[in-house]
Amino acid sequence: MTAYTVVKNDLKGNIEVRSFTMICTIDRLTSTFCQKIRSRYDAAPSQSATLEALVENEKTEATRTATQGLLWLVRSLSFACKALQNSQANQREELTVSCNKAYKESLDQFHNFVIKATFAVAMKACPERGDFYNKLAADPNGAPQSQEALKAQLTKWLEGLNSVVTQLEGFYEQGNHATGF
Repeated sequence: MTAYTVVKNDLKGNIEVRSFTMICTIDRLTSTFCQKIRSRYDAAPSQSATLEALVENEKTEATRTATQGLLWLVRSLSFACKALQNSQANQREELTVSCNKAYKESLDQFHNFVIKATFAVAMKACPERGDFYNKLAADPNGAPQSQEALKAQLTKWLEGLNSVVTQLEGFYEQGNHATGF
């Protein structure tokens, strides 16, 4: 297990939207965040048409596992988004630096000293910037994209991700849904 596995496991919730239903794609290790959200959706699908409705529906219960799962998924996605935005804005900056800045802006305030130390070690295992962007540009079905095309697509994708993260962060803040977590 590499140090970067800690970060990878923390960000295991890749979301795909189909017919207004959130489906989490997870590998064999499974994502706790997505499991919590999916379990709640499966238990009350008619009251969980949106993520906000799912959280609102759960707020009267003693344990709000989906609310907590979504909260940490949003925090993780915020970290990933900020890291890539930092990297896009600072083309000469190594990923380790971009990720450390993103960690300070997003997750640091929610972690204890043990987790902070673990992340500090994990950040040192970030791939080299050039290797990372070359892999992103690679196309398994043909020629790789140009770095310019990749930058344009990534910028557009990050704008969308940031919009979703910002919306959900605002929802949590306005409704005090993060209280107790």
